[in-house]
Amino acid sequence: MVRFTVRDGSNGSSIRMEMEGCDMLDGVREAAEEYWGRGRVMLVRDYKLLDPESNVDDSIDEDDVIDVIPYIPAKDRKRLRRFDYH
Repeated sequence: MVRFTVRDGSNGSSIRMEMEGCDMLDGVREAAEEYWGRGRVMLVRDYKLLDPESNVDDSIDEDDVIDVIPYIPAKDRKRLRRFDYH
């Protein structure tokens, strides 16, 4: 089990989550979209975009804070070099 915080980058509100390490990050993304009632979002940790297809264990450590930002299409992300999957 990994416990972490997901924070909305636009207003600073947050939720505490707990997920199995083998769960995919896409589940975190879906939960955030549902909770805040927004369109597509991306997950960011320490200024690095998280790959939604990776496992929680591979991308998130205990007590991390994961920011949720609005979705940026890949073609636009290339211009913003700081948003690469890590």
